Amino acid sequence: MSPRVSPSLTAVALVSTLMWGLMGCRPDPGAPQYPAREPWDPAGDDPDFVQGEDPYEEGEERLSIGIFYEGGASEVLPIDDETRHWYIYEGTFSQTFSDDRTEGLVSDAITLTGAQPWWGGGVTWDTPTDLSAWTTMHIAFASRDASFAAFDIGMGDGVTEGRVSAADAGFVNDGAWVSLRIPLASFAGVDLSRVTLPLLLASGSGAAGDILRVDDLYFTKE
Repeated sequence: MSPRVSPSLTAVALVSTLMWGLMGCRPDPGAPQYPAREPWDPAGDDPDFVQGEDPYEEGEERLSIGIFYEGGASEVLPIDDETRHWYIYEGTFSQTFSDDRTEGLVSDAITLTGAQPWWGGGVTWDTPTDLSAWTTMHIAFASRDASFAAFDIGMGDGVTEGRVSAADAGFVNDGAWVSLRIPLASFAGVDLSRVTLPLLLASGSGAAGDILRVDDLYFTKE
């Protein structure tokens, strides 16, 4: 899993028209800036491994996109930095591991840098991928910082981007972990048979130093 510090992608949409304009170019994304971690071995039975709100069971259909998740899956589309990427747009946040987690051994802590008046990052696939058989995105967040009272979760097909407000989906920034279940149909207008942006996290505002923890991201058929 190798996020990259990157200028914005044209798929990114933030709250205001001004933010759309600021994020319109796409220069070289630069070198990977993310510490690699060893994949979890379920056979290892690590006592420190947290199973999460809904532990994976053999035979279950579950998709991992290679970031923010360490548990089992029936299908994995890994971040390989060749055709599948994780970008941090315009250096708007840094990313580290945190022991404060709801699944696995660690979560990922996003710390805003204040480099821009907005922040954002996303998983990008060079080749459109069919996710139409999958119905639900599962993702967990934890924060108590004011910047994360409102932010967006998005998905796109290279032409259309749909977004869901984390607050509308049930997130409250009171410091506790909140697990969200977001129907993919909520990403209005996105062609789920040709997804190129399976995950966007973004907002049109944010204060330097505020922290959002992200964990337990996977997709199911429900």
